[in-house]
Amino acid sequence: MRHEQLDQQVIVVMGASSGIGRATVLAASAAGARVVAAARGEEGLRSLADEAAEGDDRVRGVVTNTHR
Repeated sequence: MRHEQLDQQVIVVMGASSGIGRATVLAASAAGARVVAAARGEEGLRSLADEAAEGDDRVRGVVTNTHR
């Protein structure tokens, strides 16, 4: 299988607002990937997008699993 460079990929990360998910989003974004970050907490996603992008629009947050 041929793999594209990270700056040519879109990555989807579940559980992205904390822990290893958050670290994955930050690393992938820093490497140039566009990232769809999914998590339950809107506030955590908002802070993640701000931290990762620093004015760039490579990280998109999606709130998921809002029914408990």
